[in-house]
Amino acid sequence: MAGRAGAEAPPIAACAVDNDCAVGATLDASGCCWDFGTYATTPQSTAYAAWAKATKDACAVARCPSPPVPRPLANCSYIARCAEGTCVSSCPR
Repeated sequence: MAGRAGAEAPPIAACAVDNDCAVGATLDASGCCWDFGTYATTPQSTAYAAWAKATKDACAVARCPSPPVPRPLANCSYIARCAEGTCVSSCPR
């Protein structure tokens, strides 16, 4: 997916070490709004997170839906780690 900022999206969950991972929402198909269906705790690469923010910020005016009311989640939901080259939740399976 090419972003509004012009660059292609990096792999959403590629990593080499834990510091390459973060959690957050992903972009919807428009590339201008957060996809709250993914909620704010989707494990993702920090490269994707930076790309998504720059892409969203490059949208001049977008009418995006309001975020949902936050639901309580386990603390581990807010921490991603790198497992075999892929960012994953740190919650036990």
